[in-house]
Amino acid sequence: VYSISFAEGNYALESFYEMGGSPYSYVETGTYSVSGNVLTMTPEAGTAAEGVVHVNGSIEAPVKPSEMGERALRTLNPMDEFPLEDEYEGTHTVSAMGGEVVYTYTLTFTDGNYAFASNYVMGETPYNYQETGTYSVSGNVLTLDPATADPMDGLIHVNGSIDAPIKASSQADRALHLMTPVEEVVE
Repeated sequence: VYSISFAEGNYALESFYEMGGSPYSYVETGTYSVSGNVLTMTPEAGTAAEGVVHVNGSIEAPVKPSEMGERALRTLNPMDEFPLEDEYEGTHTVSAMGGEVVYTYTLTFTDGNYAFASNYVMGETPYNYQETGTYSVSGNVLTLDPATADPMDGLIHVNGSIDAPIKASSQADRALHLMTPVEEVVE
């Protein structure tokens, strides 16, 4: 039986097994990173090994079952829902009206409700788009249910970022946009 916990760029792998009727355990710690859907785990006493993060929240992790065992990819499923932060931010740039338009987003989650705001300037005129609704989380799937549109699914990533199904403006189509948790500045 395998268990991996991830926190702040570090991981802890626990392996529980039985040999000759006796129970054993093995613990490995190290650092990890995620780029796209590639999970890289680097044990404190070893070399980096790659795995895969799947859309459904499961991972194929490079697991070493015991101190003497060979490292192999094993599929692990999330034990519970991925955590969702209170506030996310993001930007994206598009070409429009002979120039570039930069959209700046914030998405706030509170007690099953969400509020989304998009700000941008086009042709020297500032614009703002806002949307509210409810949300739910199942595993790593984030569902936004806007008050004025059909629900749409996004993703919560292992690294804490989300792909949120949002509209950049009232004229835009709903699409997934990458957003990261807002970092609180401590003075």
